[in-house]
Amino acid sequence: MLKKLGISCKKELLENKGLLQLSWFTTFGHSVSNIFLLLWNLNNVLIYKYHSGVSLLLVFNYFWETITANHMVLWIILLIVFIILGYFILYPIANAGVLQMIVHKGGIGQAVGKGLVDFFSFFEYSALKTSFSIITYAVTVARLFTLDVLDNYFIIAIVGVWGLMVLMSTIFWPFTRIFIAIEGYSVYTAIKKSVGLSLAHFSEVIRAVLYQGILIVYFYFRTGILLAIPTIIMYLVIYFNLFNNGIVSSLLWIMWSVGVLVLSYMSAIIYAYFEIYRYQLYVKFSEDDSSSE
Repeated sequence: MLKKLGISCKKELLENKGLLQLSWFTTFGHSVSNIFLLLWNLNNVLIYKYHSGVSLLLVFNYFWETITANHMVLWIILLIVFIILGYFILYPIANAGVLQMIVHKGGIGQAVGKGLVDFFSFFEYSALKTSFSIITYAVTVARLFTLDVLDNYFIIAIVGVWGLMVLMSTIFWPFTRIFIAIEGYSVYTAIKKSVGLSLAHFSEVIRAVLYQGILIVYFYFRTGILLAIPTIIMYLVIYFNLFNNGIVSSLLWIMWSVGVLVLSYMSAIIYAYFEIYRYQLYVKFSEDDSSSE
């Protein structure tokens, strides 16, 4: 069943080009912030835990000096504002719009219009889900590891309980956005409905979550390979202090820009794929419940 769903999701994603475009717009702000968090935590772990003499702060300082020297500060401020808007404002709108496109196969304008109607519900859910996201959890644990406080039993207990809540939300909340966008429920009612549907089909949901986890690891592994080369080159630039080399500095800018675009595009594909995947699971479970009544 899961394999058939996977093939069906891939087919629909390839056929609906507007869905991928809206998904890319949806995930861009998150992708940029995730790259920053990933590199920042990698930098902290290498320096404070393993006493590495190579600091990514040198790359950020280089970019900042180049930006100020070329009087591009205003453009960078506008870019940061756009990323913040994309993370907090545009994301919930496009989030709802993606589901509308999956269900009704409409255009981007129609989908975004529906997203504006559902903005506050999706904003509330996005803020709540961020606290229980794997990215937030992983970044926090990495920071605690850097600070050498993971040997404290109280902190271990808190991290363990939080990790359990992250796992439970992954298993039982997958249909929440669907109930908000399609059925029109409020956030907490949608969560209850999602938990109820997941419990009613628990074994199938567990298999679906495991299948999803394997695919996500596979997708991000391939993305990681793509991003490993520019990351290694950045470290070589830092180690050999090649910032003043014109060719190397140009390459650094190109790699950074391409890295952001590649990660955001891959994230858009993964996001759209699994939104279709969860919706098709929802339809199947709903049909099974209707036929059993």
